[in-house]
Amino acid sequence: MDIPIHAKVTCYDGEVGKSSHIIVDLVTEQVTHFVVKTDHKGKRFVVPIEKIEGSERTVILLNCHKEDVYQLPLFEESYFNGYDAYDSEPPIPVPGMAPSYTMYHPYREAESGAVGPSKEASWA
Repeated sequence: MDIPIHAKVTCYDGEVGKSSHIIVDLVTEQVTHFVVKTDHKGKRFVVPIEKIEGSERTVILLNCHKEDVYQLPLFEESYFNGYDAYDSEPPIPVPGMAPSYTMYHPYREAESGAVGPSKEASWA
């Protein structure tokens, strides 16, 4: 499933915002979440990909209501690792995705699978 960036994100009860980032788990090498910047005071929320009902190049349809999105964890960019946190190339490049739109789960290392203290359990 494609998760386009800068696409409208729509819920059962209307548009909730636009997609801004994807989040990759370095251990499983899978996209696990994406970020939606909402019209709700400009807040950004971390949305699990399981909430995606469908997507096209310009639209992502979620299987929930806007209020459900507002209950999800806020996206704190400093909590995640961006591609620039690594010495060279992004550890797992996502085909067709600019590295600046890709974030990586914190406290995870691709080689060892080590996991340190993390808030992931609350929304993984």
